[in-house]
Amino acid sequence: MKEIATVVGKEQQAEDWLAQYDLKAAQMKEKMAQHIGEDETFLFMRVQKNVQVASPNVHLGATLSKDLGLKYVPQLANMKDTYETLSLETLPELNPDHIFMTIGKSTVSHDDEAEKVLAEMKQSAVWSNLKAVNAGNIHIIPQWVFGDYPNIKVESLELVEQALVNNS
Repeated sequence: MKEIATVVGKEQQAEDWLAQYDLKAAQMKEKMAQHIGEDETFLFMRVQKNVQVASPNVHLGATLSKDLGLKYVPQLANMKDTYETLSLETLPELNPDHIFMTIGKSTVSHDDEAEKVLAEMKQSAVWSNLKAVNAGNIHIIPQWVFGDYPNIKVESLELVEQALVNNS
């Protein structure tokens, strides 16, 4: 954002926006402390033709871990800034307390292939034994959270607040 702002001569507007965003994230972090235990872990994953987990440094993973200071699953701490395919059998190794998840490609409104993968996951013993599943902490969110654009970042904060504060 800062680079683009510099190119178009809008540095102050970018700084103002970033300051407002940081303030909003700090306020939400305080609210969440009343609803989330400090040892609770989080994971952002997407279900498409396969299951992919996000690095804590990209998209909603970064919103959860960096912007809101929530504890991302430690096993992914050294993951590159991307997504990696995950087999369902390895999901228990992560076993987060909360899973934020998108279903389907971000370019389509409905993805039959992703829905089939999700249905198969839900019927597996692996899935049914996850902490997040047993606690009712599976948070399905829209596919558009893939971006790091300003409006998406703000909307992502609101989605997390709705899932963790407003529904508890």
